[in-house]
Amino acid sequence: MAFIAIAGESHSFSVAEAIEHGVEAAIVLNAIRYWLRKNHSDGRNIKSGYVWTYNTAKKLHKMFPYWSEQKCQRLMKKLNDQKLVIVANHNTNKWVQERWYTLPEFKIEPVDNFDEETDNIEQENSLSDCNSAKINIDECNHQKSEFDSSRSMNVHSSNLMNDPYHVYTTDLTTDLRSIQPQATGIDPVVESFENIFWPAWEGRKIAHGECLSLFRKLVEQEGRSPYEFATELAGDIKRRLKARAQGFDKIHPKTYLKGRRWEDQLFAALPEQSNQPSKSSQIDRLKGRINELTGLIRSEEGYMASIRDDNPLRISIKQSCERKLEKLECELKESKAKLKMLLGEDI
Repeated sequence: MAFIAIAGESHSFSVAEAIEHGVEAAIVLNAIRYWLRKNHSDGRNIKSGYVWTYNTAKKLHKMFPYWSEQKCQRLMKKLNDQKLVIVANHNTNKWVQERWYTLPEFKIEPVDNFDEETDNIEQENSLSDCNSAKINIDECNHQKSEFDSSRSMNVHSSNLMNDPYHVYTTDLTTDLRSIQPQATGIDPVVESFENIFWPAWEGRKIAHGECLSLFRKLVEQEGRSPYEFATELAGDIKRRLKARAQGFDKIHPKTYLKGRRWEDQLFAALPEQSNQPSKSSQIDRLKGRINELTGLIRSEEGYMASIRDDNPLRISIKQSCERKLEKLECELKESKAKLKMLLGEDI
């Protein structure tokens, strides 16, 4: 079936993924994720411990008519290089040109009594997983291309709303800057990066996506709360800028993160050589930290409350949140006690 452009049609994507990987990647990931979930539900295309979907560059172009075939190929290669998409060739017929795609999150346990011959017959009889790029149309009698149907791209699709990996979506016509953060479903790493670390950087803000990926990796390596880690980095950045550290105003945030500049011991020793801060400055600093900790606790509590009951990792995530909250509340209590001592009165 040839692609027919329809006025007013729209594609959707996860805003969190668009922030981290770019809008183009988010659109493709959203479509692939829909069809992988559908195949998993139908018990189709389960091979080598993953659920798969497949397509050709030509049909991807029909699905995404605003991209050329070459653009589709480059985009899929980029996603594969970034390990966001896994690409393989499970074709039994060497003349078939479909590429098979899956996402790391769709790794499953091997299915008992899986009939490989039946699956091979299903593949040979299919032209591709999907063949229609028409938005909001009924299933036709021909074989369909999997990530082609508009129902996978409609923001109001019930399937997308039930997707545990789906954060929230927006049409391509929506200005991302106009979207207000929601109380639930927001990645705490993205939230901490965008609201704490990135605004603190007063130098050249470039390579936003790479910086976010580096920040996420560092949070995992440090094993700390993203809010706490972002706050520490933001404080270090402000301290260096205030002290006019040589050359610091010229480096990029990517260089700062990749080089772990906050661990620069030479600079870290400088404040010890300076005069003891005045009582008023200590009070101001403690008040600021108390407000900051209060916000972090509120954000962590909101994130914990947003965890869905059907999330298989719900218990471990909540336990992790509780440990983070305990640490934040302990620091808040200590900060209030210090402030009380400086003020000589209750706060």
